[in-house]
Amino acid sequence: ILLFKVTPPMPRLTVDIVGLPDIMYANEVGKCSIELTNAGSSALEGIRMCSSGDVVHCAQTLGERCVSPSPSLVGAGSEERSVERSQEKVYSFEGGWRLAPGARAQWPAWIYARGESRSHRTVHIAFYFEPEVPHDKMKSRMLCVRRDVQILPSLEASLTISTSENSLQASLAQLVVRNSSSTDSFVLENLACLEKTWSLQSLAQGSGPDDGTLSPGGSASMFYKLHPSTAPSGGGEEGPVADAVRAFSEQPKPPRSGDPNQVPSRSVLFWRTVGGLDGMSHSGFQPLEAAVASSLSPVRIVVEVESCVEHDFSAQPVCVVPVTVLVRSITLQAARCFLEVGPDGARGRDAWESAEAAPTGKGPA
Repeated sequence: ILLFKVTPPMPRLTVDIVGLPDIMYANEVGKCSIELTNAGSSALEGIRMCSSGDVVHCAQTLGERCVSPSPSLVGAGSEERSVERSQEKVYSFEGGWRLAPGARAQWPAWIYARGESRSHRTVHIAFYFEPEVPHDKMKSRMLCVRRDVQILPSLEASLTISTSENSLQASLAQLVVRNSSSTDSFVLENLACLEKTWSLQSLAQGSGPDDGTLSPGGSASMFYKLHPSTAPSGGGEEGPVADAVRAFSEQPKPPRSGDPNQVPSRSVLFWRTVGGLDGMSHSGFQPLEAAVASSLSPVRIVVEVESCVEHDFSAQPVCVVPVTVLVRSITLQAARCFLEVGPDGARGRDAWESAEAAPTGKGPA
């Protein structure tokens, strides 16, 4: 007697990464799409995806177009679907994304050549899926995909933030960039702050290139004004590209203090180039963790006075001009300040203490 145990029909997922280049530059962002095909005889659902090193980011919505902080990086799509990203950096598609037998679907994604240049890098991506009708022989399956990419050198950059001499809120940021490539030139597009409530404004000073192009082996130094942004939240720099940049730039950070005026330290430098080996356009961004220049004083002091005062000296030989002294603590704690005016004792000694939530004090002189 022969007994046969018939296995029910099972789904079979195949994956292809469409548009992934063979050559990328260090910290380049490559636009591509993930093509999913159900080559099995039954439907599948519950598709989830993750990548080693978190180098793949799926667009949060498909069909969304908006202004990007990088002119050479744009998002595109044609359907109205969405994808969620968990704290474990696992992507799950809206509604489980059911694929019938023989069905095919595409989803836009970004591949990030994170870190320093090396000869080759292997991109590992894992996909999890489930049969529409579960059975004992198959509750879930996993498909692993790997792609090898050649990585070329790009830019090295550093950002230093120092205090401003004439403003309590604004700071001075110095960007130093060096082209690590011996053959390719890079165009510096934009320096953007990851914190939405802060902005960087170029001061057009330093040794930066006039046209924004950094020649092979060249270097540049540029200055920016870092100040609180006046643009409303949810502005034009939100969208697929901004989401991808924030996802790729996520790093474990210590909790920030409660001071909303604390100077931010995370920024990104966008760039583009035309590859000398493949003749293709390449775009990416350099993540920057700014170093805040140390100060000998725990407070910042700015004196405000009217630039023009009218006074009749024939009627009164002494002109009294109002002066405002602004003091801000640049430590994480409140600062108690004392102000003494005039060696002749014309004004006594004032004392005030700023609140911890917003360590800024003001005292008239």
